[in-house]
Amino acid sequence: MGLLILYLVLSVLMIAAGIPMAMQIVPPNRWYGFRTPKTLSSPEAWYPVNRIGGLWLVGTGIVMGAVAGVVFLAGFEKDTAALINVTPCMLGLIGAVIHGLWVSRRF
Repeated sequence: MGLLILYLVLSVLMIAAGIPMAMQIVPPNRWYGFRTPKTLSSPEAWYPVNRIGGLWLVGTGIVMGAVAGVVFLAGFEKDTAALINVTPCMLGLIGAVIHGLWVSRRF
């Protein structure tokens, strides 16, 4: 039950962090968002790249929550459940970085 709660909380936090980025309401800053020298130097780069990053965070959070629920209901052992639950998180974050860097190359 502890892993389910942990991953559901992480899912909600990821979604909550991603929504403002996806809505393009987070201005360029050094604390929150897809921060690279290119995105920090230009609002024209910041907003599209952070929109992509935000969409990835929201999608990853949704998938993480769904996977956590399925893993809990399936009754996996704790070690197996932890490994299964961390996989969508890692894949989503890697996808966000790769896609964000690819989009930032346009600027």
